[in-house]
Amino acid sequence: MGKEYKYRNYYVYIHYGLSIIFTILLFAVWILVIILSNGLSKELINEFIAGAIVVTLIFSVFIVISLFFARRYSSTRICLAEAEIIYKSGKQITSLQIDEIERIVFSSIRNLWGAMKISTADKNIIVTIGIENIDDLNFRIKNYLDVRLKQEVYCEAEFLNFHKTAVFCARSWERTYELYWKLGIFVFLSLLINCIILAVSKPGIKE
Repeated sequence: MGKEYKYRNYYVYIHYGLSIIFTILLFAVWILVIILSNGLSKELINEFIAGAIVVTLIFSVFIVISLFFARRYSSTRICLAEAEIIYKSGKQITSLQIDEIERIVFSSIRNLWGAMKISTADKNIIVTIGIENIDDLNFRIKNYLDVRLKQEVYCEAEFLNFHKTAVFCARSWERTYELYWKLGIFVFLSLLINCIILAVSKPGIKE
C-alpha cells in the first residue's frame, strides 16, 4: 500500500466559497430588479429583466465552473508506491508504472507556482504544488527513479527549482494555518473579554 496525497483543503474551500458568493450575487441582482421595477414603465422593466437574465447566465456559468473544480480538487488523490503512481480524479483512474516513465518535465515560477508532468509512452499526469506535501511526493519519485538508474528522464536543475518552490509553498501554508489559528484565538479572547466587561459594568451617571 503506497502513500496517498491530496490537494490542500483551501483549494476546495475557495471554489465552494466562490460558488456561494456568485449565488448570493445572483439573488441580489433579482431582488434589485424587483425593487427598482416599482413605478417604472414597462419598457424599462423589460430592459432590467433582460439585463438580469444576461447576468444570471454569466453567474450560472461561474457557479458551475466553481463547483466543478471544487469537486475535482476534493476527489483527486495520488497514491505513490515503489512500482507505480496511481492518479485518481473522480471516477477516472490513471496508473503509471515507474519503470515505464519516459519523461518528467518540471515547470515552476520561483516561490509562487509549479507543476510537473509525468509521462509514459501512452499516458501522462500533471501534478501541481497545490498537492499537500508535494515536496515529499517529488522527492520520493526522484528516489524511485534514481534507484532504477533512470536519471535521464528528468533535468536535475528543473527538479531542484521545482523542489525549492514546493518546499517554500508548503512551509508558507503551514505558517498561514498557524497564523489563522492564532488570529482566531486572539479574536475569540478579545470578544470574550469585551463581553465580560460589558456584563459586569454598570453604566450610569457618576455622582
